Amino acid sequence: MERVKVRPRPNWERVLESQGCLYHSLEGPYWSENVGYSFSQREVCELENATNALHEMCLEAADYVIRHDRLAQFGIPERFRDMIAESWRAQGPSIYGRFDLRYDGTSAPKLFEYNADTPTSLLEASRLQAHWRADLFERGSQFNSIEERLVAAWRVVAKEHPVVYFSSVAGHSEDMGNSVFMRDMAARAGIDARFLFVEEVIWNPERIQFETPQGDQITTWFKLYPWEWIFDDQYGQFLRDGSLTCIEPAWKVLLSSKAILPILWELFPDHPNLLPAYFEPDKIGPSYVKKPLFGREGANISIVQEGHVASFVDGPYANYPSVYQAVCPLPRFSQLYTLVGSWVVGGRSAGIGIRESVAMISENRSRFLPHVVQ
Repeated sequence: MERVKVRPRPNWERVLESQGCLYHSLEGPYWSENVGYSFSQREVCELENATNALHEMCLEAADYVIRHDRLAQFGIPERFRDMIAESWRAQGPSIYGRFDLRYDGTSAPKLFEYNADTPTSLLEASRLQAHWRADLFERGSQFNSIEERLVAAWRVVAKEHPVVYFSSVAGHSEDMGNSVFMRDMAARAGIDARFLFVEEVIWNPERIQFETPQGDQITTWFKLYPWEWIFDDQYGQFLRDGSLTCIEPAWKVLLSSKAILPILWELFPDHPNLLPAYFEPDKIGPSYVKKPLFGREGANISIVQEGHVASFVDGPYANYPSVYQAVCPLPRFSQLYTLVGSWVVGGRSAGIGIRESVAMISENRSRFLPHVVQ
């Protein structure tokens, strides 16, 4: 694994925009074309095996949480707990997720968290970096079968859900880009895939159903809208009867919550791909990473070294309870911190994307870098 200099493609901005990415430079450079990462075949095999193992452990952990009625530790309101348990038993359609891993090409990959409900950087990790590799590294390959696996996963969904609505929050170009890309993958699988913003989804109390502004019933909904937000939404209560099929399903909130980290360590202590994690800070010592149960892009995460805060990212998730994970600093390449996002599609490892930042905690300003397997 190494960071390599690359000659940018001519007019690469227009190339990305033609492929659906309108957010490559919104708050400074997000997509980078002057550098990339190179991996060996051994390294991507190690990442693939670790990703598959972690996903299987997470499924075991979700089953354990539900069987032992530990949903309260996940910050889930009591009125939604039966819905989550029933969602797990029903095993409705689930498409994807992304592990955030610490990896340097030498030591075993370590799990930081699992973005199992509303992961982003999907477009970047699949279509964008695939075309980048094809344009610049004709003799190289890439750990990236995301697009093909997405279409295959949606073909399975299409058998019972021929019409699916895809939504993101209005005004967020990155979320919209990822949602529209997912809609396109479903359309390739034969689904009648339609887009509308979350704000356009209507609850009709007279017909007791969710609808579009035109009055069409929504029976299957892909939502780039986190379950923890739905719990607080005034219309979230109407999802509890299960008449609307949501993708990702409600049980995925268990894996996207940081509460899964101490559960994993409890069930699989000393596993080489896990870091020690607990619900109480005194079990981990004076150095730890404090994480709110829910959050995005590193918000409200703090790194404490010997009792002193070494790094912190502000955000809107401070009111959630926290978990405490062992400190395991990201590797540094050219003085920058590197995080590997490892994708799961259809229950199996499907590829990776790289995020790079100047600070110890990856956040929304961290750049995305493509990779090649030499």
